[in-house]
Amino acid sequence: MKVIRREEQQKIRRQTSETLTVFDQKTGEPIGEVLDMSAKGLKLVGKGPIASRRIYYCRMPLKKNIDGCEEVFFDAE
Repeated sequence: MKVIRREEQQKIRRQTSETLTVFDQKTGEPIGEVLDMSAKGLKLVGKGPIASRRIYYCRMPLKKNIDGCEEVFFDAE
């Protein structure tokens, strides 16, 4: 059986079925909406450019509770 190295694996991107908005944890301002996501990250679309090479502390409210959680917190660069 051939083992595929991580570098060779295809990124499987999933589009969201509903609008998911990501907010800056510190300011509460929206950063953008999730366009699609994979195991390695997500793609956001926003109204304007954002600074690169910066760490963003994000909060994403969920449409319904998942295991008692109402939102997801993550860092992004």
